[in-house]
Amino acid sequence: MKKTLSQSTFVIVAHRFYPSIVDDLKRYLLDNRCAELWYVIHEFSTLKTRRSFYEHYRDGELVETHYGFDFSFVPDPFVNIKDFFYSMYWMLFKVPRGIDVFVGLGGFNALCGTLMRRIKKIRNVIFYTIDYVPVRFDNKLLNRLYHRIDRLEVETATETWNVSSRMAEGRERLGGLPQAKCDRQHVVPIGLWFEETPRYGLDEINRSELVFIGGVVEKHGVQVVIKAIPAILQKVAGFTFRIIGTGPYEGELKRLVEELGVQEHVIFEGGIPDQNVANEKLARAALAVAMYDRQADDYSYFADPGKLKTYLSAGLPILLTDLPHNAREIESRRCGRVLGYSEKDVAAVVIELMTDEAMLREYRENVLEYAREFDWGRIFESNLSRLP
Repeated sequence: MKKTLSQSTFVIVAHRFYPSIVDDLKRYLLDNRCAELWYVIHEFSTLKTRRSFYEHYRDGELVETHYGFDFSFVPDPFVNIKDFFYSMYWMLFKVPRGIDVFVGLGGFNALCGTLMRRIKKIRNVIFYTIDYVPVRFDNKLLNRLYHRIDRLEVETATETWNVSSRMAEGRERLGGLPQAKCDRQHVVPIGLWFEETPRYGLDEINRSELVFIGGVVEKHGVQVVIKAIPAILQKVAGFTFRIIGTGPYEGELKRLVEELGVQEHVIFEGGIPDQNVANEKLARAALAVAMYDRQADDYSYFADPGKLKTYLSAGLPILLTDLPHNAREIESRRCGRVLGYSEKDVAAVVIELMTDEAMLREYRENVLEYAREFDWGRIFESNLSRLP
């Protein structure tokens, strides 16, 4: 950008139901005291309330907050229409002309910025996209609309920020949108706040602990790890598998643990609302696991799974399948190992790393160097600097 952040004005519009990348962008802008920021949030369908609200900041300080009505009594498709009109109304009547950067998380939100740009109210529109999947909605009409708007925003936004390179590849292969034609797509990966996560040396952790964090669903492969435990215990007597998170598959996993007789070696933490507590538990483990099922998980194939950055931030080498776009890079940087989707592979690699102190130490040191590259400050600074 030609202007400094302290001279620049921003609008962020997003849907969310838990802290997301727009919260990290908001924090970066406020920490650097941007001139003004309008932060517009629409509550997601999983929340009890369906309100829209905005926060207005000037020189890093909150000066105004406004909440709309709760539309939780309205069917979901109509709530999405409500969200769009709230964004448009606030952009037209609350936000002044001449905004430097509009960031829309997802196509429907970015569309608002594109329309405002047409009437010269905004200079730059960033289409920030964290998901691209062939079937985003079960409703065929809604799914077609999703892809139409996605294509429109890629073609018209100042820049499209994809969290992985596979999104641009998917648009070309599945949607007929050539990357050469739409060359304003950039990879802006999920980041982390490197200096704020606790990490410990090899002599301060449980060198026999493997950890998982995330939704407990079948496609995340936690059951594959549990099935590997009897084999692991033959070589790593004190092995522990800690599961942080909850979900619909948790009951089935507990039955499997009892069936295998490994109750003393599996800890079900459930959900941990306090991220600081979760980070502390992660940092005390030796390794982390992310066993994505390639046959059941289209979303993670195109995306940049946030749990991998959570693991890297905690200094944890990752055992993962080759579904995520960066799986092979993690392996080539010796920050983790790519496995087949089988308990045999899990057991072999866990045993190898947990019984070889020198190798475990090397991998954990490599993880810290790799994780530094994803610090949010570095990511946002380098990508915002491209804007005219």
